[in-house]
Amino acid sequence: YKTSQELKEFLDSKDPMAYPLLRWILTSNRAHLAKLKPHERIKEMGTDHQYLLLSSTPSREKKFQEEKKSKGAFWAFHGSGFGNWHAIMRQGLKNLSGTALMSTGQAYGPGIYLAADSNTSMGYAKPLQGWNKSILNESGNENIQVLALCEV
Repeated sequence: YKTSQELKEFLDSKDPMAYPLLRWILTSNRAHLAKLKPHERIKEMGTDHQYLLLSSTPSREKKFQEEKKSKGAFWAFHGSGFGNWHAIMRQGLKNLSGTALMSTGQAYGPGIYLAADSNTSMGYAKPLQGWNKSILNESGNENIQVLALCEV
């Protein structure tokens, strides 16, 4: 569609809520994915499908960078089921301990669990068969797992 009006007219013909829904999806999403360049990737992960997710507001990122200067930071892995990543990308990691949305328990108390070893977190990255036309599912029947490397 060449104009937003053309897109709106087409979506309105399908359902009057389609265009408002699309606008909400696009305008309410603060996350941004950037594919890592080859020299930025972790070669041991064995895939070219590695991305940087930016999900916080500029003011929160500025505060994090300031705190990092005085307190330091480290990198840790987080694994979660494939179906959880839409919400994680839109809202960031949330502590869901003790709620109906908690998926794996809280063996060490409530919180967001991270690990220094990717194999530990991979155990929580429940695989799901992806869309068979996705570039992430080249053979059409691969199970996709998602792992985040977080700066904390």
